[in-house]
Amino acid sequence: SALLKINERAAEEYCEANLRHNGVKWGMAVLDKMKKDKISPDVVTCSTLMAAFDKSRNWKASVSLLNAMDASSHSNRSPKVHETKWSLPEPNRFTYSLAISTCARCEQGDIALLLLDKMTALSNDIVGDTRTKPNTWVYNAALLACAESNHSPCAKANNNHLITAFGILEKMENGGFDVAPDTVSYNTILSAIDESSFVSAKELYDESGNRKSYLSKHDDLMKIVVGILDSMEARGVSRDS
Repeated sequence: SALLKINERAAEEYCEANLRHNGVKWGMAVLDKMKKDKISPDVVTCSTLMAAFDKSRNWKASVSLLNAMDASSHSNRSPKVHETKWSLPEPNRFTYSLAISTCARCEQGDIALLLLDKMTALSNDIVGDTRTKPNTWVYNAALLACAESNHSPCAKANNNHLITAFGILEKMENGGFDVAPDTVSYNTILSAIDESSFVSAKELYDESGNRKSYLSKHDDLMKIVVGILDSMEARGVSRDS
């Protein structure tokens, strides 16, 4: 874990200096060394590795490791598996959040939202198991994914990200996710809205006939922003200074 923390810090320093550091390569080298020495990593080690992927802006490596952790944990449940077998730990809320955040930073909103759906499905499958149950932090990462995707060059061709973002926010407000939106939630969705994306998303959303959504209740951008600010005030959610 210490070596991976050094690698994570190096990736951050290189990024700040606009230099290239192959944090994925060196991080995976540490993991390969552990496998050769038959030392199974714990969830802290894998989280540190995924944090390095985040610093390196490598969403593919992050999602690949998350999937490998999930596959390994399912394999470990087999009665034929011996305790001495090298394996990856079961992913938890934090590792999923890291992967979602990395996808958000890399403008991979669709994949981030799929991971969010997977977390919700996993927490529903096992009653009482909260290890992968999404919380406000996780949903804020999903909102960030929508915001990042909405500002990407392909945003005009697919405004579903803004629709999805409002869907997440509205379910949080209505208790559909058993979590409440906070300042980060509202500020993130406000950052995702501009005139062109609002108009395009509204045209798509109006076809659904839902009159309770932000996108359906308001006819222009200023009104929807005021509506969000009013909701923040009504819920006692403070604004950033």
